[in-house]
Amino acid sequence: MYALVDCNCFFVSCERVFNPRLEGKPVIVLSNNDGCAISRSDEAKQLGVAMGAPYFKFRDLARKNGIFCLSSNYELYGDMSRRVMSLFDRWSPEVEVYSIDEAFLGFRKSPPDRLIEIAQDICTTVRQWTGVPVSVGMGATKTLAKMANENAKREKTGCCVPSPQKIPVLLAALQVEKIWGIGRNLSKWLHDRGIHSALDLRDADIQWIRKHLGVAVERTVMELRGTPCIPLDCHPTDQKAMVHARSFGRRVESKEELRAAVASYAELVSAKLRREGLVARGISVYLSTDFHSEQDAQYHGSETLSFPVATHFTPEVLNYALNAFDRVFRQGFRYKKAGVMMLELVPQHAVQGELFDEVDRAKAARLMSALDGVHVRHGERLLRFAAGDMAEGWKPRRENRTPRYTTQWAELPVARA
Repeated sequence: MYALVDCNCFFVSCERVFNPRLEGKPVIVLSNNDGCAISRSDEAKQLGVAMGAPYFKFRDLARKNGIFCLSSNYELYGDMSRRVMSLFDRWSPEVEVYSIDEAFLGFRKSPPDRLIEIAQDICTTVRQWTGVPVSVGMGATKTLAKMANENAKREKTGCCVPSPQKIPVLLAALQVEKIWGIGRNLSKWLHDRGIHSALDLRDADIQWIRKHLGVAVERTVMELRGTPCIPLDCHPTDQKAMVHARSFGRRVESKEELRAAVASYAELVSAKLRREGLVARGISVYLSTDFHSEQDAQYHGSETLSFPVATHFTPEVLNYALNAFDRVFRQGFRYKKAGVMMLELVPQHAVQGELFDEVDRAKAARLMSALDGVHVRHGERLLRFAAGDMAEGWKPRRENRTPRYTTQWAELPVARA
């Protein structure tokens, strides 16, 4: 059996953990630059706010109905996700972290009559230990577990472990476009051929499915029939790239400001590499304008450079990032976004040295260790490289961000008696 544990309205739930006054109120978390809705409470959904809706379109609705619109607080959400995911090995040694708010668990030896008890225990324990409500769906395959989870959320039962007799009923109620792995275009094609529900797809001729839709959809059909075809990925493949990219709070034309943004991103991604124990063999810098704007001239450019020796040494990364920036920058455009991507990542202990290396790697390692230690103790932006230290008007808008309660000493929650 497989279980899918999904945090309910995860970003909103994280906010409610530290601000209980938001319980029962319509709450929306907005994307970067407070652009659109990326998480909605049930109360906000009932008021008609759609996922991905631009903020300017429902601003008046929010004012009239007292909807709390919060800026995204990714530092808090990331830490809360780690706390939730760390609990799952209490119930199973096989855990696949599927996304920031979802995980699959595998159960090989649990008696069938205990599955409901396990699902209820997961809901209760996660809520009690982290404050985050979750829904649990179980099934003989990952696809059936996903379906059961959707039913648990829709019916607000907390968990769903359907019996063999109930599975066809749930499949008949599930629209084909809601099936895990079936996209919008494919669902239209299936509708045209009389396949409207998950039950219709399950009962379709498997040879016809393979001929017209390929092996991937065939696996989905077999999963709907109860035959596992998608194994748990408990040991993800090694990370090959790491990127730090943001949309700006306003359009940026100044080369100096853009240069500062790229330098800041390079500094941050270098620190993240060190935390992960990785080094990069190459770096790519890209700039882009707003392709949704009809008034502005459009441009998207990138430049990739290779390091002589794989590195995470911030001064070296900065030097290459700014060289790449100078090559890719074009005057006369209003830029919306920039990014720095580290390429061909390898563990730092597996670096091949270079006979004529111009960097004293031992000294560089001591310097970065000291810098990271200061950041851990006093905050990640206490000591900064001058190249990225401008007015920072390019930073994303986060006008309604709540405190980073669990990751910043100065923003820890305070209890008053």
